[in-house]
Amino acid sequence: MLLQVQDTTQATNFTDRLGASFTTVFTDFLRPLGGALIILFAGYLVAKLFERFTERLLRRIHLNRMLERGGVLR
Repeated sequence: MLLQVQDTTQATNFTDRLGASFTTVFTDFLRPLGGALIILFAGYLVAKLFERFTERLLRRIHLNRMLERGGVLR
């Protein structure tokens, strides 16, 4: 009878420890992953804004016309 009580207690302790371990691993993994995704998304937005700014600037100074006159574009 005493062995069954110990086996149940050990199984419960093992399950609790396993659950705590998974919680720790996923918490330690997901927090940096979330931060990395936020940084990646912010970098993408900054790149898109820079692209639009550069495109507008080059259109404003008529770069295509200058390149055609210089013989670079035909």
